[in-house]
Formats: sequence, structure tokens, C-alpha cells
Amino acid sequence: MTSKYLMFIATLLVLSSCNYEEDYFDEADGFIEQDGNAPSDNGSNFDEEATLTTYRVSGDEIIKIRDHAVSSNLLGYQQDEAKHLAMFDFYTKLIPAENRNRIVEFEVFYGNNDLAGFVAPISDDDLSRWKMGLAIEAATDITDIDFTNFFTFLTLHEFGHVLTLNESQVNVFQGNCSAYHTGEGCSNENSYINQLFELGWADIAPNGEGGADLYNRYSDRFVSDYAATNPGEDVAEVFATFIIEGKKGGNSIADQKVNQMFDRPELVSMRDKIIRQNPTLQDGGVMTRSWREKFKFTCGHKH
Repeated sequence: MTSKYLMFIATLLVLSSCNYEEDYFDEADGFIEQDGNAPSDNGSNFDEEATLTTYRVSGDEIIKIRDHAVSSNLLGYQQDEAKHLAMFDFYTKLIPAENRNRIVEFEVFYGNNDLAGFVAPISDDDLSRWKMGLAIEAATDITDIDFTNFFTFLTLHEFGHVLTLNESQVNVFQGNCSAYHTGEGCSNENSYINQLFELGWADIAPNGEGGADLYNRYSDRFVSDYAATNPGEDVAEVFATFIIEGKKGGNSIADQKVNQMFDRPELVSMRDKIIRQNPTLQDGGVMTRSWREKFKFTCGHKH
């Protein structure tokens, strides 16, 4: 099964698993749901996660591939193409153009206040082409790009997965992996994720298995409780923190993880460009509103 890195907001003490599955498309029969049934119309009860629309990315534009089958109470979200375009525009303004070439599909979905975003490779054996999905109800503050904005953090987090799991960082075909195995493949010895793994995971969770218990025991190693889920979520959280909060002055392992990224000239250059091209951002800023308090998404991460 295609691995998906799912971004959720951790507010529970116990981490729970969340599922997000796409509708399948059959050339003869059109859109069908996972269970083979037409989507149910549950009136005003928004109790489902649903793919709304999938787009192909073409530079700074998106071209609709298809609308997915949804129940009638989600049609308003699906038909709000202006919001879809604004979400993608937010992403293109935040992430420099030269760093966006690997995300070739953009998906807008309704996450039911459970799932906020995901990324997945288009093909399991090609980590150079990715899909990114963002929940439409999570895009509440997208007029300006601001480091206090949850959607900024979410977009950086999801982009961070592609940055740290692409073909330049992970080898799908390598056997006998001596570095951290991400699920997609064997990470390179000098990859962002393996460097983080060696610093903060290898001696306490050598299989990369984390969760609430790991965070409770080693909270000084993680920039957030969600980062303790696994090294994949950890490196995405660290990347977002690196961009938003800047260099750390402490010596905790959590601070060292962030500061490791300042040893990478290409990441420093990217961070500088993100700040320069967005005048509403403040260098070294800190989110003044906790995204964990603002949103109540459960957590999960699976391969």
C-alpha cells in the first residue's frame, strides 16, 4: 500500500491511528467508493473524510484532473474552486518555485476535523513525484502568510516530508539498509532523516517506533509531542520549526535537531528565501497561537 505521511494535530494523551483512503476511479463505471457503494447522503452530519478534487500541478497553476464522488453535504466544499485555488496559491507563495518541482498533484479534501494533510509518492518505486493533500476546513487563515497561522505550519510540515523523503534522500531499491529505513526505502547515510535518527532515536527507539510513551520519557528530544510519533513525523516537525522559529540557543536534543538544519547551506538558503519573499513573516518568529489548541485533530502515521 502506498505510504502516506499524515499530518494531524495532537491533543490526546494517547496517539490514535487515523485512516484516509481515496476513492478509486474505474474507467468504465466512473467513481466508486472503497466499499463499492455510492457515497451516502448523511444530511447535515459531517462525519466522513472525503477526497473532493484532484489537480495536476503545472508550475504556479493547477489543472483539474477530476472531482471525486461526494455526499451532497460536501458539494459546497467541492464546488468552492476559488478556495481550492487560494489554498494552492498560498502554497506557491510560501515555498520557493525551485523547491516545488517534486509535488506534481494537489488534492483538496474534507478531513472531518481529523485529518489535516498528507503526502504520498505517485508511485512506490519513484520518490521524485509526489501528491500533496490539504484539508479545506484547515485553510482558515490564508489571506496572508504568517508564522502564527496554522495553515503555514501545516503546509511547511507536509512539504517537509517531500523534502526529506525524496529520491535524493532515500533509495527505494537498496537492500541491507545500514541507515534508517523510512518505509519508502533506505535513507542515505547523510540524509536529513538519518542524521536526525542518529541524533535522537537510535539509542532509545532503534526501530523508529514512537508514541506518547516515548514523548513522556524523552520530551526534551522532541520539538512537539507529535514529533515523537516516528522519525518521519519528527523530521517534518523539525523542518517546520526550523523555518518558523529559527536557530535555537539551548543544548537539548530537540534544539540540536533544529540547529542541524542550519548546517545545511541549501536549507538555510531556502529559509532565507521564504522569509524574503513573504513580507508578512518575521525572522525568528514564534507562533503566538498554539496550533494544538486551535485545532483538535487526532494523530496517526502509517505505512
